[in-house]
Amino acid sequence: MSKLSAIVAACALLLLSAAAAQAQDQVLDERLDGSVSPPLNNPHFDILVVTVVSVESGPFTNEHPPLGMVRIDETLRGDEPAGALYPVRWSAHIADDDYEDRGGLRDGRWVLPRLKPDWAQRPLTSPSVGDRVIVFATGVAEFKSIWAQAAFRFSPEGRAYALSRMAPPERSEALQMPAFLVVLLAPVACIILHFAARSTAAGARAKARMRLALWLLLVLTPAVYAFYESGISIHTNIRVDLLLLWPAIALTLAIGAASLLSEQGSAQA
Repeated sequence: MSKLSAIVAACALLLLSAAAAQAQDQVLDERLDGSVSPPLNNPHFDILVVTVVSVESGPFTNEHPPLGMVRIDETLRGDEPAGALYPVRWSAHIADDDYEDRGGLRDGRWVLPRLKPDWAQRPLTSPSVGDRVIVFATGVAEFKSIWAQAAFRFSPEGRAYALSRMAPPERSEALQMPAFLVVLLAPVACIILHFAARSTAAGARAKARMRLALWLLLVLTPAVYAFYESGISIHTNIRVDLLLLWPAIALTLAIGAASLLSEQGSAQA
């Protein structure tokens, strides 16, 4: 009977230790293709393959995650050079059942998501020196540091999955800025063409060219804006540029249409 009690006690101890091990949150998710947390569709997140160079000693919790250094081996999305060393702040994955309240729009007001009280104090297992990791982080180039908001153990399959599923980066400023300026200055061009077409010094052929230019402005301004907008991700949620572009488009259409209609009325009279 004593042997049976010892066996039962040993099994219970094993179950308790397994439960304690499972209670520890992990910085690294094992499979990128089996997770819903990687922000593959958000081009504001750089995707980096890194090697852990150093990590501070624990213990750690979700509220106080580990810090360390990593070396960038490859940039899948972003502009970070291979071989660069960056300080890193790791963080735990947040699962659906970690939320006490998922938040959202309620009764006309936005409610912030709220985590369960025990989440912050749960033990967190850090990566080890030498681990290769696929990291998702924002602001790497600006701050010269990495806040790993999602991290996955590297594998060739995970790398291939990220490359095949990730959204492309936003269009470069070298292409976006000229399009922005064209739309912004279109109302000014409309005003210049409007008065130039009514100048007594302009001949009939010059006036015809100015009317054609006005028609082109009316057609091309929305087209250039559509091109500009196609280079911006839907995840860009602060759009100060629209405060300038939308009025510019409205003014272009209003001035151009009014100018052409008034000229048509003058010709008929």
